[in-house]
Amino acid sequence: MNAREFLGDELVNNLQNAGYTDESIVEFAKKNYFKAMRDERERLSARGLDGASVQAVMRGETSEEAATKPILAQRELNKQAVKLTIDGQDTLLGKAGAAALALLTPGVSNETLARSGAGAGEGLNLIKLSPSPA
Repeated sequence: MNAREFLGDELVNNLQNAGYTDESIVEFAKKNYFKAMRDERERLSARGLDGASVQAVMRGETSEEAATKPILAQRELNKQAVKLTIDGQDTLLGKAGAAALALLTPGVSNETLARSGAGAGEGLNLIKLSPSPA
């Protein structure tokens, strides 16, 4: 890509008519090109893409939609997840897994189990499991 392709004919002509040299127009184009690329990298990173995915999108090897699909799927899964605290360790499980674990674990009330099945819009639900008496 050259300065004229990046800036467009009209802007280049206006700069030349204003007395700017070809070298200064090229430097102006480079500065703006690198700023645009940096802004695009930052925007993609802010969407949750890792460095390799950002580079793949910027090189045209994959679309932004395809690169963000796994991230969006994980966010949706996290909305539907249930947070379990077992012996001080926090673990995220899907609702089905949490319900199965609650059924197999003494000391978990039906109310707690019912709360674990709340709607996805309610965020993470906390179930505290106490150790079984020995």
